[in-house]
Amino acid sequence: MFPELIYLRGMQHGRPPDHWRLRLRDIAVVRADEAWAAATRDASGSVATRSGTSPLPSRWLRFPLVGNLAGFAERLVVAFVVLAWAEHLRLGHDRGWARVRAVASAAGFSAVVAREHMARHRPPATFSDDLGRRATAVARAGRVVALTFDDGPSPEHTPGVLETLARAHVPATFFLVGECVLAHPDEFRAILDAGHEIGSHTMSHASLVGLDDETFAAEVDGSCSLLREMSGRPVRRFRPPYGNCDGTTRRRLADRSLETVMWTVDPQDYLADGPARIVSHVARKTRPGAIVLLHDAQGDRSATVAALPQLICALRRRGFTFVTLDDLASG
Repeated sequence: MFPELIYLRGMQHGRPPDHWRLRLRDIAVVRADEAWAAATRDASGSVATRSGTSPLPSRWLRFPLVGNLAGFAERLVVAFVVLAWAEHLRLGHDRGWARVRAVASAAGFSAVVAREHMARHRPPATFSDDLGRRATAVARAGRVVALTFDDGPSPEHTPGVLETLARAHVPATFFLVGECVLAHPDEFRAILDAGHEIGSHTMSHASLVGLDDETFAAEVDGSCSLLREMSGRPVRRFRPPYGNCDGTTRRRLADRSLETVMWTVDPQDYLADGPARIVSHVARKTRPGAIVLLHDAQGDRSATVAALPQLICALRRRGFTFVTLDDLASG
């Protein structure tokens, strides 16, 4: 059976049934189960959903387009059937053009539903850099996801994040701000001791777009040098603050042999709307090969710390394995 897909509220109060009008604004599309895209494999290698086992081989769903088209077809068929039935009832059984109009109305609305589905369930965006292309290749080989944390470290929230990651045996990547590393060396050392990856997030969390060469070098080179000196590790990855990164910025970073790493899932945890919203967004939007953006500093991140255990459990229930950015790049 199809999950809770569509309901109609087409009857306008005070009008007899023969004056019903099915309008787009009177039709609500309820969030569908992510049946195919979020499916998990059963022991036989097929794809198990809440509705049973799909006849599609699991290898087909390694490609996001297949899962997306399956969801597209699911909504298309249901919208068509429901709308055709409603129009047929409205126009009556004894009118010659009733069925023709029913089919036409259903087809038109089905196209609207299909466009809405494709917009909401499209595969995650990839990046223009090499990491994005390699991450896409790894995604095809399994249901993997990488957690990343920006803006730290901080004494208020980084320890809680590290505790949860350690308890759940989840690796992560921390994109660190140089000034925070200098201010909180103990938390920085705890990240390294836990074996997590690190990357640069500038020296002062400044937007890089439009900076002159001297300021750009201070923000990028300064932070990378600091991280290398304090960790003894090479710094190969960089995440631009606020996601601001034009072509000039990307070329400047490439000239320094830095990979620009963005993200595919952003629950906007910095809005502090509560753990439930963060978990719901990440669980709903994560696709194989996703890179999730979270924060552990520069504000109240208590909602992120509280959401993290639930988030990890939710993704594991969907069959995801947590990997590092190095693991994604190794594909």
